Amino acid sequence: MKDSTSLVILAIGFVIGVVIAKSMSYTRAYAASSNNNTQIYYGGRVITNPKLRIIFWGDFTRANPSMAQIDAQIRRAFSSTYFNALSEYKIGRPSYLGYINVRSTPRNGFDYNDMKKLLDSKYPINDYGTLYFIIPQPGLKADRGGAAFHAFLDKKDVGRAYGAFDSNYYYMDQITQAVMEETAEFAVDPYYNGWTVNNRLENPVQFLPLEMVDVCDGKTARVNGVSVTGIWSNKQNRCVFG
Repeated sequence: MKDSTSLVILAIGFVIGVVIAKSMSYTRAYAASSNNNTQIYYGGRVITNPKLRIIFWGDFTRANPSMAQIDAQIRRAFSSTYFNALSEYKIGRPSYLGYINVRSTPRNGFDYNDMKKLLDSKYPINDYGTLYFIIPQPGLKADRGGAAFHAFLDKKDVGRAYGAFDSNYYYMDQITQAVMEETAEFAVDPYYNGWTVNNRLENPVQFLPLEMVDVCDGKTARVNGVSVTGIWSNKQNRCVFG
């Protein structure tokens, strides 16, 4: 998922997790338009040993679920079999690095520049292979809308990928689905030229490729007690959960 500023290569997943904004309505419409969900490799870079760090941005004092509760669910999901599905695409098991809370208050409708300043202040060193997934305090969202996205900060910046989550969807199941989806898609398609569906665009306005969890939109299950969306398996020709 991406946008023009994100031709810079953005990766955001909203509760805010950082690849470019994806529209859920487009995802559903296009996923229903064809039964050919085969993922094709376009020769781009993939992340064979992906890592995730969550950044809670703002005041979560009264947030429900709390940061600790979300962290516990993400740890459970990462310790499950969910990411086993990535092995057929030659991707290793992602690692979860934990979370931090940045107490400065993001403005509603925060944009790429706001997120870049945030990461510059906390993680200024390139760290290719780590997705910094931003979750803003409840009720806030990025300027481009959509439930979640992932992207890179700059064409020349091979590190510091980010994802973001729209906190208007601040419910545990929505959060875990978004974080796990963007982590998987960040690994296989960080620059939008890795593993995607051939000749199918999730968003015809922004020209975003349809990725392997997008095609499973609406197909959810609980893995180790955590709600996740399926990952498309070329080998099994279906959405799988581990």
